[in-house]
Amino acid sequence: MWEPLTEDVLNQVLNAGELASVTRDRAQVQPDPIPGILAETAATIRSRIASGGRTKLQGGPDCIPGELMAEAGAIVRYRVLVRFALAMTEERVGEWKHANEVLRELSSGSYVIADDASGKTPSPHYSGRPPRWGMSRHGGVM
Repeated sequence: MWEPLTEDVLNQVLNAGELASVTRDRAQVQPDPIPGILAETAATIRSRIASGGRTKLQGGPDCIPGELMAEAGAIVRYRVLVRFALAMTEERVGEWKHANEVLRELSSGSYVIADDASGKTPSPHYSGRPPRWGMSRHGGVM
């Protein structure tokens, strides 16, 4: 199921102190950076899915697959904490790196979205040298 990436993700990925700091600082920053961070994250995930070529995009420009919400949350959290200059633990940096690895796998086509509702089973992805037909340069032996 594809779901919109909304500000509700902040309640899930930030602790109470961070959420209070972000809420306080958002009132002082114009324009509010959170909608832009959410839109950028959704667009990045959707572009990686599209470049992989194995899953059909669904929903609006803010919709991403439900199975990628954890990765989206890690990316949003990282961007918000950096934007508002809040402390970040090594564990959270590791989650952000893992999310980026998943995005790389999406781009290469090696990661296929499991809840793809397109009704079509993705075909296997084969690669290799194209066949060459004709006489070989090795004494006529192919």
